[in-house]
Amino acid sequence: MDLKNPKTILVVQIGKIGDMILTTPLFSGLRRIFPESIILSLASIVNKDIAACHKDIDEVLVFNKNILKNIPILKYTFSKIDLWIDTKDNYSRTGELLLNVFKPKVSIGFCFENKRKIFDFCLNEYKTGNHASEINISPLYYLNKPNSEINSMPTVYIPESVKNKFAYLNHNKDFIVLINVSAGDKSRYINTEVLIEFVRYVLKEISFKLIVTGLEKDMEIINFIIKNSGDEKIKFIKTENIIETSEIVRRSSIVITPDTSIVHLCSAFNIPVVAVYPDVKWNLEKFYPLSDYSEVIISDNKVSVENVNAEMLTNAFNKLFDRINSGNAESRTRVRKEDH
Repeated sequence: MDLKNPKTILVVQIGKIGDMILTTPLFSGLRRIFPESIILSLASIVNKDIAACHKDIDEVLVFNKNILKNIPILKYTFSKIDLWIDTKDNYSRTGELLLNVFKPKVSIGFCFENKRKIFDFCLNEYKTGNHASEINISPLYYLNKPNSEINSMPTVYIPESVKNKFAYLNHNKDFIVLINVSAGDKSRYINTEVLIEFVRYVLKEISFKLIVTGLEKDMEIINFIIKNSGDEKIKFIKTENIIETSEIVRRSSIVITPDTSIVHLCSAFNIPVVAVYPDVKWNLEKFYPLSDYSEVIISDNKVSVENVNAEMLTNAFNKLFDRINSGNAESRTRVRKEDH
């Protein structure tokens, strides 16, 4: 097959929501290189909406762990895919299985030591950095080598209906502080009492509009924070899906969040963010915020952020607020670690 003119291109991303957000630069780059190709995304149930709304994706195939529910996507098996792209930089048995089921004409992906070669062409030498967004654009350097500009910044597209639904949020040009309570793992949750103390500080010191968001399963925590904040100005906004959450992030002035997909939504919309991470070097290196203005707080624990206190949050918030107001973008990300 001529790699210069693939009729169909499929990008595999069956991970979490954040993984899909950080794969979107690949979608945009592929569209620039192959404007006439049909670009497909093989997505997971949780991250499919990001791909479905992206302007450079023609169709989303949803992978389901329940084998019987995968029947609708099998129409693309047996060489109906010209170019298969998988940017996962560690070995995936599921990824290999899917490749063997679909049997594309040509496949590109990363090769791994002590593993037999899975893909036709390896991407290892085309990786330009260790951030997930940089890893995900490696195929563009392989395919383009590069003849046009390659951008590693994520893009998230929001339908007008969703934008209109939340248009009321900053119609007065309010300064909105958004606090995301939820995280993928309980160990990543910021302590509830710490969040209450931080909320009280923000509402006392400066007159902001303060919004809390989170998953349905965390409503008990959210209600507790609102009830104990001592101010009726703090509001919870319910969202139905990640696209609606994206619009809330887009309309925010500063976001406070644990290490989760919200960080990457901030990157997509260049929203200032205070992000809280456990002390795992590779994780921070791969998933740090890309917003022009950001403050990163690192716990002194590799598996938890429970030691992060209100003083650390307020200090990071104040630094970020001052940098926004002064226009001082002296560094993209300033990393702060307790006792360092």
